Amino acid sequence: MKSTLKKLSSILSLTLQTAASFAAVILFSKKTNLATPARTANNAIVLGNGPSLKNGRETIKNARREGDFDIWSVNLFANSDFFESIKPTHYVLADSSHWKKDISQEVKSLLDGLQQSLNQKTKWPLTLIVPYEARNSEFIEKISNKNISIKYYNRVPATGFPSLIRILYDKNLALPPAYNVLIATTFLAISAKYKNIYIFGADHSWHEEIKITEKNILEANQTHFYDNEAPPRPIYKDAHAQFNIGEIFIRWGQVFNQYYTLNEYAKTHNIKIKNASSKTYIDAFERIPADSIVTDAHLNI
Repeated sequence: MKSTLKKLSSILSLTLQTAASFAAVILFSKKTNLATPARTANNAIVLGNGPSLKNGRETIKNARREGDFDIWSVNLFANSDFFESIKPTHYVLADSSHWKKDISQEVKSLLDGLQQSLNQKTKWPLTLIVPYEARNSEFIEKISNKNISIKYYNRVPATGFPSLIRILYDKNLALPPAYNVLIATTFLAISAKYKNIYIFGADHSWHEEIKITEKNILEANQTHFYDNEAPPRPIYKDAHAQFNIGEIFIRWGQVFNQYYTLNEYAKTHNIKIKNASSKTYIDAFERIPADSIVTDAHLNI
């Protein structure tokens, strides 16, 4: 009896999720200029900005020089010196703070620095990929470098029956819930139909950095590879509301679960995703030593 009820509950939940996802696509998805992300190589290296990326810098440079790889970077990567030395081919943004007007002065300062870095440093062809709702935003209008081509993707989240939801994924009408930019970037790399996708800098070790203040405020250092020091700050779910401890662990669980979704989706296209991060808490992808990716890519074409 309990088993039957559990099955019925699961079917009902998936049915409602699927219906809601298709409705959201009808209402919010747009025809974009990114039917399939353009690729210039058979393999992709996706760079998270976690501290462990420091350990992979030389390996990534060698792979870029010796192998058949596109490089995908994210968020504030352009503010680092690694941007000019590695010359990424793709750059993905997902956080709405990049185009919303209701942001703090601190965030605005970071975004101004990112715009300046992209405009002044990019001396090679770079595809900047942002959600459709960022179109015509102040951030996009300030990108003036002619080496940068701007493409758009639908950030509409879709969940439900996998066989039906994959139709939306295949048409780039939706993607798995992009709780962070690495989820969105990995999905876009899958959409580009690379043979192999290698992930670096995906530490996801935020839980090691959290603390609760004497006023019961959740704070974390949120360190990146380009930070010399990251002071503890509250973790915000939007411009005004902060996460509490229970909410943040639920959110992190949702993040990790989406990597399983991505891995299963990649398999339907015979794409292999491998995690080459020297430190990581992601267990959805096969692990691989960083210095093995060039050989591995040659063997799996």
